[in-house]
Amino acid sequence: DSTAAKGNYVVEVRRIAESHRMVGTTLFANADTAKVGVTDDTMAITVGTKSFTVNIGNKTLNEVRDAINAASDNAGVTASILRDDAGFRLTLSAGETGSKGFIGVSYH
Repeated sequence: DSTAAKGNYVVEVRRIAESHRMVGTTLFANADTAKVGVTDDTMAITVGTKSFTVNIGNKTLNEVRDAINAASDNAGVTASILRDDAGFRLTLSAGETGSKGFIGVSYH
């Protein structure tokens, strides 16, 4: 800004901040048919200091992903499905970096 001392500066970027990501440990054989929980189960997701809750009970993994992404009070997280040789997993990625994008999850 205008208060900076005049001169020449060299800036080296060593690492760009990354957003927080989580990968579920529960494996599903199929993201379209396997049910995640039982009726009335919920997932509370916190991103930074903001939280929201999604009903996950008796939904498929794809339906849980869609419910998180479509939540009107979503606090800045994107849900995706990861498929590897072991099966399907839910992943969460924050939209912001640093402490504003730290993700926490609890199940009820």
